[in-house]
Amino acid sequence: MIYQDISWKRVEGFLRLSVPHILLLLLVILNVSLPLVPGDIFKPQLVAMAAYYWAVYRPTIMPVYLCFASGLVLDTLIGTPLGLNAISLILIHWLVRSQRRFLTGQTYIAILTVFALVISGVSLLQWGLMALVGDAPFGVMMLLATAGSSIIVFPLASLILWQVHRLLPAPDNRYG
Repeated sequence: MIYQDISWKRVEGFLRLSVPHILLLLLVILNVSLPLVPGDIFKPQLVAMAAYYWAVYRPTIMPVYLCFASGLVLDTLIGTPLGLNAISLILIHWLVRSQRRFLTGQTYIAILTVFALVISGVSLLQWGLMALVGDAPFGVMMLLATAGSSIIVFPLASLILWQVHRLLPAPDNRYG
């Protein structure tokens, strides 16, 4: 029969693998619509947290094209220059994947410290690119607030992402 190849195990695996993508969509929506304080001064970069986490622990879950697409959607929804968040997420993905072997054996404090460095650098890059375009609506204090709020929220976000990670099927290591 043709339908013998489809099993509940495959369906369950597909559904489990779709959970991180649904969560990414939810993070994009939250990043756009969640005002933590009036004026959006302290708005953590939730999508960047997911890009960092998945690049360390399961890089196949959030490949480069998904970073690019979610960055473009984020740029479109929040009104930043098109490609700013896409470049930032690709940069996070590339930096973290290049150091993945080092990061996977580290303690959580080391993971958090590297995240703090990466998000600070990416925030500075975003601010610099927006200043070059002449569209920098905020000063250095808002840059520090955005990076700081991302660092403060990262432990909670990584806990949620870790719980999602536990739902995923084991990685397929047949191809390396």
